[in-house]
Amino acid sequence: MKRLMTLLLATVAGCSQNVPVGTNPEPVNVSVNVTVAGAPVDGLKFNFQPIGDGLPAVLDIKNGSASAPVTPGSYTWYISGSEKDLADRKIPEQYHEGAMDRKVDIKGGETIDAKLD
Repeated sequence: MKRLMTLLLATVAGCSQNVPVGTNPEPVNVSVNVTVAGAPVDGLKFNFQPIGDGLPAVLDIKNGSASAPVTPGSYTWYISGSEKDLADRKIPEQYHEGAMDRKVDIKGGETIDAKLD
């Protein structure tokens, strides 16, 4: 049993050395305004998808806006929800997944105006 515990501790210690600790910067506040044909979007999700540094983030859109802390980095963004909700709210298909023409660099305090026209 003692050998098993020693082996287990060595394995756990070896694995934990591969994970860098404290490498992500502190999240910063980001605000988003989301409209389709000038009308505010409601009840969907605004997704930040990292394309470099950063961590994925999902914000709830309510009455055309969302805000939350996001890890600084480079992102693309997209809108998600059920297929029915996306169709009912007339979200154009090109906004259902990330795209490099929608790149945004998050540093802190940004307000993103997402006009889905």
